[in-house]
Amino acid sequence: MNAYYRLATMEDVDYVAANLRQADRDELLANGWTNPYKALEQGWALSEPCYVMIDRNDVPFGLCGAVPDPDEAWKASVWMMATDGLEREPLGVARGSRKLVKEWSEKFSLLWNHVDTRNEVHLAWLKWLGFKFINKIEHNNHSFYEFAKVTHHV
Repeated sequence: MNAYYRLATMEDVDYVAANLRQADRDELLANGWTNPYKALEQGWALSEPCYVMIDRNDVPFGLCGAVPDPDEAWKASVWMMATDGLEREPLGVARGSRKLVKEWSEKFSLLWNHVDTRNEVHLAWLKWLGFKFINKIEHNNHSFYEFAKVTHHV
């Protein structure tokens, strides 16, 4: 079986947090998170819904989700954090993430967030999914790109 996505559990959060890719750990630190587990736990809890990526050996290798804006329900911040297994399953990630972005786009008119400029895997993933990089910002002495995808007229 190839890689696939399913709804994430707390056990998935535990596993991914304990095995996080260095680039993703660095991005969380640059965002001010000192504990990757807490960041992923919050992402899991707030996402509608949170998915886990499972490799061909049934091992979780990433989490992703869409977190609705509490003040403007028509927009959500999208995110992904993963283990090194992410780079071993590019086709499964590509196929699954296109479906997820389509699902999120049907629920939210604007998908957005910011990404560490050093995180080349995430930058390539976002570009491939059709997100536009709209601004470069400085946060906690690190550079980030704001990105967005408008899916409906607002």
